[in-house]
Amino acid sequence: MPAHATATGKLYLAFAPGELARGAPQRRFTARTQLGRALERELARVRRRGWAENREEWVPGLAVVAAPVRTARRLHGVVALAAPAVRLQRTERPRLAARMLEAAARIGARLEGADT
Repeated sequence: MPAHATATGKLYLAFAPGELARGAPQRRFTARTQLGRALERELARVRRRGWAENREEWVPGLAVVAAPVRTARRLHGVVALAAPAVRLQRTERPRLAARMLEAAARIGARLEGADT
């Protein structure tokens, strides 16, 4: 899977230690695939809001919302929801992302040994 064109990949690029995103080969898969500076701005946005989305950037008609599963600020995995773009409207994504962030936080707490 191309990290730069997927919601889960963007989380890994945004939260990985170091400069993982720099120098990685990037290819345009659809007209919506973000490259170069547009991708850098998107990764900064992912870091600010804490979740990522893919708006038909890898596969036409596919939209994905993803939240990071972290412990002690380390990324362990991702929780993602994929759906046809027509069913996952832009206005719904933040609401779904909030629920996914809650689920990802619970998973992270369990990984740290919390009994939730």
